[in-house]
Amino acid sequence: MKKVICIVGSRNHASKGLAFCNELLIRLKDFYNEIDYKILTPNDYFLEPIDGSNETFYKGIDKKDDIDDGSVIKHDLEAADFVIFCTPVYSHNVSGDIKILIDRLSYWGHIFKLLGKSGLTVTVADSNGFIQVDEYIDKILTGFGVDVVDNIILTRKDDVQKFDYLPLIEDIVETFQPNYKIKVSTFTESQFKSYKSSIQKQPHENFEYRYWSENKLFYSETLQDYVDKYLN
Repeated sequence: MKKVICIVGSRNHASKGLAFCNELLIRLKDFYNEIDYKILTPNDYFLEPIDGSNETFYKGIDKKDDIDDGSVIKHDLEAADFVIFCTPVYSHNVSGDIKILIDRLSYWGHIFKLLGKSGLTVTVADSNGFIQVDEYIDKILTGFGVDVVDNIILTRKDDVQKFDYLPLIEDIVETFQPNYKIKVSTFTESQFKSYKSSIQKQPHENFEYRYWSENKLFYSETLQDYVDKYLN
């Protein structure tokens, strides 16, 4: 059974992004029955903003997880095979709720915590700003290690019911096949090279150094080499 987690960064129960994700996942399950999916909006969880410390990077511990739903969301993301981030465009940026989530997960970008998973981004805009947000949300997911199969942009003129879902569903289902090969983006490779150089110089007791060492990330020339050896 494949697991899909979809996080929609809108509190509007009638949002286009939520309607799109609901329709997509209902059709996906009709097409490929062997999935469990969960859709989360900020109405379903409570998440504190970060406190400004770098403790998560050095210790790998997010103390806010003890007082809010951070650990639940992180568990859902780690357990998923396919990850969807959906955000409305607010002032040429992601919603505040999605930004808080990204901030809370930011240390995952240094360790490629979601490596081996595939995913999708969905950006929803009434007018403009969607190009910047689409590029940003794609960069975030790929930076976490996700193999993003598509970037969907929905504007005011788009009708959720008339959207051509089938090609997208086929692309998603392809990632569930045993012979599917996870692909590492050029951006993520550049991040890997940069982080490898800096993390190798860290004290060995630091969380990031220990994670890289325990997961053998130091021993691959490229992240694609690592994925091909251990995950594909």
